Amino acid sequence: MSGRGKETCAVQRMSEWLRPLYEFMDKRAKASGYLQIDETFIKYINGNKPDAGQGYFWAIHAPGQSIVLKWIDNRRHENVEPLIKGFEGILQSDGYAAYGNYAENHPEVTLTACWAHTFRKFRDAIDHEPTHAKAMMRLISDLYELEEKWDLADVSPSKRKLLRVAESIPITKKIKAKLDAYAVDMTIPKNDFRVALNYTINQWPELLECLKHGHTRLDTNLLESKFRPTKIGAKNWMFIGHPDAGQKSAIIYSMLQTCTIHRINPYHYLTDVLAKLVPHDGRPHEELLPQNWNQ
Repeated sequence: MSGRGKETCAVQRMSEWLRPLYEFMDKRAKASGYLQIDETFIKYINGNKPDAGQGYFWAIHAPGQSIVLKWIDNRRHENVEPLIKGFEGILQSDGYAAYGNYAENHPEVTLTACWAHTFRKFRDAIDHEPTHAKAMMRLISDLYELEEKWDLADVSPSKRKLLRVAESIPITKKIKAKLDAYAVDMTIPKNDFRVALNYTINQWPELLECLKHGHTRLDTNLLESKFRPTKIGAKNWMFIGHPDAGQKSAIIYSMLQTCTIHRINPYHYLTDVLAKLVPHDGRPHEELLPQNWNQ
């Protein structure tokens, strides 16, 4: 067997041994009451076809707990249903319509948006409308400065909720006033600033919802940062060798990324956990989840 074949078999065996733990981690994440969700594309070899296909790692992130990736070979809206089926609580995402459609049809889910995506839209518009774009960025930065101050003070979620009402909501009123004024200002042409305005206006209820709670974050930046090692890997190995291999990779990446959340050495973790999972007995082993593992 070639070296590549041996590596493929090793990944397959590892994913099979980790699968019960991965599925239990997924169940725990969906029971957390607060999820962030995102997706990123990964190319794969599509049988005998000359061009690589494009699949996606879809991720759910329970802040402070875990990140769970799932491999799906497309980006259709209906994928959200099996991805978070059974979840009740706050779902935070970017502006992808699939998540909004899901929340509209599931009253048990409250959708919140990402302030970082909004900030980036205005940053992208600086060359077109520097004065207006910087004014919006400054106000959004004021929200982040408050959050940073509260993080340093280690305020509780209950206190943060009160502080957001007292200090953050007045800032959002200034933002909304500017949005309304810019929206009717016909001297501003159709450019990236208009795109940023429309994006923010469309997301406004979800952006405000984010500030109605004390345990939610302003953005999904942590979730997105967890994709970066995945994308670096994609540059190294370029693609997934076969669409059937996608979920095996997703299982292993989920365990590795959850280790980083809990500042655990992945090598030490997997060495210990795999020794306890093999031979595979099909049990979830709650004590072996990264957040419960005793180094």
